Amino acid sequence: GYAGNNYTTSGSLDANDYMYFTITPNVGYQLNFESFDYQEERINDNGPEDFSFRSSLDSYGSSILTYALTNENATNRSIGLAASQYQNVQSAITFRLYGWDAGGFNAGNREYSINRFAFLGTVTMIPPTVSTTAPTAICDNGVGVVTVTGNNLIHVTSVTVGGTPASITSQTNTELVVTVPQGVSGLLTVTNDAGSAN
Repeated sequence: GYAGNNYTTSGSLDANDYMYFTITPNVGYQLNFESFDYQEERINDNGPEDFSFRSSLDSYGSSILTYALTNENATNRSIGLAASQYQNVQSAITFRLYGWDAGGFNAGNREYSINRFAFLGTVTMIPPTVSTTAPTAICDNGVGVVTVTGNNLIHVTSVTVGGTPASITSQTNTELVVTVPQGVSGLLTVTNDAGSAN
């Protein structure tokens, strides 16, 4: 569990009183959120009573959910994250849970805890995109090395030219270097588990 104390006694949100969670997808993958599920607890009757769950997508400017919690029992809660802005998230996202309206003069008694939590959803691979290939022609009908630039190329598993396989010699998220067999011409296609690009 994660506990914090000294929550503000003010009747309005204090921008400095929150717990936060940052989720970062691996390169070439995107996040599709469903919900944030957690068990929360006001440790005593001086704990904060009002809460707002927000995200970094709008610099924490608006609330995904605002609610009151007045009991002192462990309470299970689920906050829906199925809205479009929480789908296909390709970079780090941070969520904050703000608490306020705590009671009592002793800051150490104004305590709140998240006993356990989980972000639910799916992780999917991003299809590749191709910006350029260089060179676009190989002289003397010989074997040639072609550099492919684009995005989400790190998980590309096959490259073909005119339907003939080319071998990948180096690979990053934005660049592939491939060897094209002699006498091969046509459309270059890169493929990963999520799709293809030409």
